[in-house]
Amino acid sequence: MINLLSLLVLFCMLVAIVDSTAGLRFTADSAYAEFTGWSMPEFSELQFYFKTGSNKPAILLYQDNGVDRDTNDYIEVSLVKYGHVRLQLRGDGCSKTNLYIRHNFTDNSWHKLKISRHGARLNLSVDNISSEYTTCVQPPRFSERNGKAQGSLFMGGIPIEDPQGTPTKEKWALTGLFLKVLQESR
Repeated sequence: MINLLSLLVLFCMLVAIVDSTAGLRFTADSAYAEFTGWSMPEFSELQFYFKTGSNKPAILLYQDNGVDRDTNDYIEVSLVKYGHVRLQLRGDGCSKTNLYIRHNFTDNSWHKLKISRHGARLNLSVDNISSEYTTCVQPPRFSERNGKAQGSLFMGGIPIEDPQGTPTKEKWALTGLFLKVLQESR
């Protein structure tokens, strides 16, 4: 137990050295990673690798703009029934708000997930399997006027409550691993 705790502390210190705005949060019932938010510029990508063998629903990624729940723009990528990946999106005039990749990704193997924005088009892919794309009049409003993201990007869980006020940490916490989280803008 002491060795595991020492490794977790060392890992947190290494993450802090790599990105001083990144951090891992641990509570009695869940853990999640918190990163600087993705501002989702016009030509950009967010990608990471994940691995899990658990069949329970789980949050892979979540970000919102911190506005009240009725007008909140957000993006959420989750593992859902049968190990499928679902992207839910709320933005101004988005043609599709749910994108799916219907393949079982809960096979304890590494999978590369990528979200790409090219102008008004937003695409989701896992291991080069692409979902349908969605188009938005305006993408989710994640950035301030200076171009910096308004909120944090959460991976593996989220420290918020659902609309009924129930904590979501236990219900949607991922039992798995993340690797190589990367945001790119062109």
